[in-house]
Amino acid sequence: MKNNFFSAIQGKFKADFHGRYLGNILEHIYSMRIEVIEPLLKCAPLQSSRKWGLNSIHGVTTEASYISNDSHKSDHSDRRADLEIELDDGKNFGKILIEIKVKDNFLAGQLEEYITWAERSNEDEDRAVVLLTAFPLTKKERDYIAKNSKYVCHMYLSEFTDKLRSIAKNSELIGLFVDYLCHEGYAMFQLPSKGREGDNTDYDALLSFLVLNFLPHESGKGKVSSAKKIMQGPQVFGSLVQNFQQISDRFASLKLGASKRPTIRYFPEQGFSTYRENLIEISEANLLVTRKQIRKNKQWGRYWLTADTVLDDGIRIEWGQILEIELGNKQDDINCSIYVLIKKGGMQYSGKYMRIKDGIRNQDLYSLEKYMERLLDIAQNAINQARSEHPELDKSLQGLPN
Repeated sequence: MKNNFFSAIQGKFKADFHGRYLGNILEHIYSMRIEVIEPLLKCAPLQSSRKWGLNSIHGVTTEASYISNDSHKSDHSDRRADLEIELDDGKNFGKILIEIKVKDNFLAGQLEEYITWAERSNEDEDRAVVLLTAFPLTKKERDYIAKNSKYVCHMYLSEFTDKLRSIAKNSELIGLFVDYLCHEGYAMFQLPSKGREGDNTDYDALLSFLVLNFLPHESGKGKVSSAKKIMQGPQVFGSLVQNFQQISDRFASLKLGASKRPTIRYFPEQGFSTYRENLIEISEANLLVTRKQIRKNKQWGRYWLTADTVLDDGIRIEWGQILEIELGNKQDDINCSIYVLIKKGGMQYSGKYMRIKDGIRNQDLYSLEKYMERLLDIAQNAINQARSEHPELDKSLQGLPN
């Protein structure tokens, strides 16, 4: 996963302006590749029955003022949308306002003012609002948007990116933008599927990273020690952690009703071929022997990625993704599993586990919707098991999927 020049420039902007920055990128990409706007145009709930196509786009502008200070009671100056799409098919006119939220929240009254603006849609000007966000909205915000779906719609940056992927095949510029969104953790990083022709650089780097962590030199995994792989492996692993953060954000907020963003943790588990009772003491005289002996005894290893949220009475629901590698040639070099358990302190009330076919290359792991479907299925089974075997937890588990 290479660094992207969009990311380098973004670092010069405060978090409050990351949405505005994305708007500026889209405006300038549009000037060369108009199709970058198509997913937003198709999403917008425009009022008229006419079909607005790409050839109807008259212009794309950032920081577009839509409500003047005189027309609202906030202390802010004019309300400005991160992006405005002007429509003109020669007979009719329209406007779509895009509000982009990356690392900031909606201002007081901001959603309401967008709706007020869109409600003024008429025969002279068709209007709609699209909210483009990196992270899940609050339940109050989701309910308000659903109530006003005639005027406003919500799209995740991950969904926007997925819709751009096919376009990116024909545009290096849009491809760079897609890479940037993945690099920043706004969209799911992708690994190629097993047997797919193309660039396997990221997968090979990840394999190198896990082999060097958990297996002896003669691991049966081919050459893993090139400088490029060694440098890139931790970056790819970090991208998988970002993927898990996205999944966990969505799962905790939308499925578990959590109000706080879950904290992601990860830790290694090393398996040895022989049992070692005590930590080997390192001395200047045995540096080489100690280092070689430790590597020689490595047999397998796992990385656990975990997250959890607190329910009533200190009950927690935990979910995770496990990466696993073993010595020798295996059908799936990097195995992958996901799990859900319900616990309190050191006591487990229930737990469900699913091994993923084709391991880390299974493409369901790189689609938010498909990953969520798998995780929700496991969670429902774990919750039902806890309810069945521990009726006293029923109150704590109220409101969870079943």
